Amino acid sequence: MSLAGTRLGTYEIGPAIGKGGMAEVYRAKDSKLGRDVAIKVLLASHLFSLGLVLSGLLCVVKPCAAQQGRWSTKADMPTPRWLPASAVVHGKIVVIGGTAVAGTGRQHNLHAVEVYDPETDTWTRDVDMPTARGWLSASVVDRKVYAIGGGLRSQPNTSEPMLLSTVEAFIVLSPD
Repeated sequence: MSLAGTRLGTYEIGPAIGKGGMAEVYRAKDSKLGRDVAIKVLLASHLFSLGLVLSGLLCVVKPCAAQQGRWSTKADMPTPRWLPASAVVHGKIVVIGGTAVAGTGRQHNLHAVEVYDPETDTWTRDVDMPTARGWLSASVVDRKVYAIGGGLRSQPNTSEPMLLSTVEAFIVLSPD
């Protein structure tokens, strides 16, 4: 079912601009801010949640597959984090970067790239991205994952992140 021509909150949904095995992407207009945006809609048949579960000071991301209206807990992600990006390649969920809390309570950005395989309910570590960051976006084009923008939590004397315009691409290991 196409969402084109409908409204979601402050977003006026336009035409579809992309579709993959697990999601559709639409051009939309944010009527409140007056700017164009892209809206990614997960298909119900492949819904996954990378929600946060608090564990002390750390957040553990747990994917949960939706099956006939029920959630089931899956394998914990190896690196606790928040504010990562995620994308789907080769039927696997790729989680990129994010922010973590060290034992001292200090926040730091992550280079980590981890891949979840829903078929085997396992995580594997992939090649780290060159720039550690959180608050980033990720997109997939021709099986390449693009890590876009984001921020660093390393600015002294401020709670504001240093914003990045960096774009890096990598190819996720093939599912041999």
